[in-house]
Amino acid sequence: MRQGLGPCRSLPRVLDVHVMGGIGVVQLSGEIDHRETRQRFIDRGVWVRTWTDCIYLTPALNIAPDDLAALTQAVCATVKIL
Repeated sequence: MRQGLGPCRSLPRVLDVHVMGGIGVVQLSGEIDHRETRQRFIDRGVWVRTWTDCIYLTPALNIAPDDLAALTQAVCATVKIL
């Protein structure tokens, strides 16, 4: 997950990317429009949790590598256009 979310670090609105165990967080500057962001994730075929200024990933510990890649790519692509 650390590698998959790594590209988010260079995006303008990203303050930090945290990965600890099975949890990944992309922290953004300012609040997120949760409804719009959630819809963007759904349009990409993933369900991702947002809270205040953060996007949280808590995938199952046995997630397949391809599924984890799809999840982190969806986060990076969505954060890029926020």
